[in-house]
Amino acid sequence: MKPYAPYPLNLLRDWIERHQWRSRLALALVLIPWFGHFAYTRITTGPVRPRDDSCANDAVRPSDPAVDRTADLIAAFKSVPIPAALPYPTTAPAGYAWVGAYEYRSAEPGRKIRAISPNGSTFSLSPTTALVGEWTPQRRHHLAEIVAWLEEPETRAALDRIVELSDKPFCIPDKVSESDRSGPDWIREVTGVLRARARYWMAERNDFDRALRDLDTSLNLAAGIEDDGLLMRLYVGSNCRRELFDELLCWSREFSFTRAQARSLQDMLVRHRRDLAALWEATVLGERQRGQAEVDRLFARRGERGWMVLYDIRSDNGRHKASGLLNLLSPLFDDRDAACDCVRRFWDEQDRQMKRLQHRRPTFAKRESSHVCCDPLDGKPTLPFLPGQTRQLAEKLCLSDLYHNTLTGGVIAAMHLAAYRQDHGHYPAALSLLVPDYLEQLPADPFSDQPLRYRLISQGDYVLYSVYTDGRDDRGRRDRGPEGTRDTVLENTREQAGSDEFILVPVAQTRPSRP
Repeated sequence: MKPYAPYPLNLLRDWIERHQWRSRLALALVLIPWFGHFAYTRITTGPVRPRDDSCANDAVRPSDPAVDRTADLIAAFKSVPIPAALPYPTTAPAGYAWVGAYEYRSAEPGRKIRAISPNGSTFSLSPTTALVGEWTPQRRHHLAEIVAWLEEPETRAALDRIVELSDKPFCIPDKVSESDRSGPDWIREVTGVLRARARYWMAERNDFDRALRDLDTSLNLAAGIEDDGLLMRLYVGSNCRRELFDELLCWSREFSFTRAQARSLQDMLVRHRRDLAALWEATVLGERQRGQAEVDRLFARRGERGWMVLYDIRSDNGRHKASGLLNLLSPLFDDRDAACDCVRRFWDEQDRQMKRLQHRRPTFAKRESSHVCCDPLDGKPTLPFLPGQTRQLAEKLCLSDLYHNTLTGGVIAAMHLAAYRQDHGHYPAALSLLVPDYLEQLPADPFSDQPLRYRLISQGDYVLYSVYTDGRDDRGRRDRGPEGTRDTVLENTREQAGSDEFILVPVAQTRPSRP
């Protein structure tokens, strides 16, 4: 027998036990409509802003439509003909045969190389193949096809149109066509083609002015995408710049330059030297606005608050679709107010760190940057658009900017070293011999208080390097200490040709292919 006490809760319990069916019906009449409404709104309600990838950042678009040339530049990108799949080479000059580059390089001395069999196979042609290996289109089938593609009237007209538009205001959207290529993908591909054509002008035509024009166009496109006010696009622009600097370092060894040509290259690089403070200010502003837009795409609004709309990212073509029943789990995630506050606090903290670092960058370069790459990830799962490296983002950008300045100064020095070799037949014993006839002053090493280091190996070879983050001069050696503490050698040697290319060799060095 249950104990009885005249308390309100016990009275309520007794009433429910005597009227069980009535109490259950009342609960059902309340809970079922409530849960039905809850489930219906979670399954059918979309976010505040439809999810789309059509624009990069509305805030940084040119304000005057009369000067915005984005549509024209996109049309020029699309007009660049895509190299078609080509058949394996079937004919070779008398006394020669085609072999695979991989087998050619890996063959033992004196051992014959198996010739390729055409058998109707095809290969894809990438214009950036022209940026590796020696410039020998007579022996490299891929390179000969790239030269022919660059000389086609359609290719020349499309690239010349890009050259014409590259210095005009533009803002390439994330999605420019139904293909998988985004706006940054277009920039990377086009700058690669322009670098390939610049090498073509120098190696095939000995036309320095046209080569310089294509390089200037690549830097214009890199600067244009860096100005978009988005962190990822800043990275894309930096990578385009670094690839161009690597190409110019190879040129300093491969080609001869006069003093005037070296000065023209220096003027171009100085003109395109970027201002990290201005880029950071635009990036913080753009990322704040993008963060608010992403919150609008991720959260539904209910008064002053909202709940997270879950999306299925496994759908076809990368499109984002609402996950339906999975949205019943949305109360487990941050609400809209918390998400907006997280975005604000994140970028406030990054802005404070960047301003602190910019006032003491030399100290940062020597003491702090060596451990930048080793900090753990600190991302936020419910806000995937925030960078994962939350505490070290500003440090990474400062380090990247210092390295960018190192490459700029190194390329300038390498070009004037090439001009010195052209005039004297050998490299100088010391970098200071370039002043004042070639350089007004030696390029500084951003990681120390001294100029870039230079060591003459022989009359025809040298090492140009920076002490990098540890501030210690290891004479250009690369085999000391963990990554990030070695000297940064400014390489001027080109990668070998790809292993999937075809090389022309004498028949005497080949053997028949397998049937």
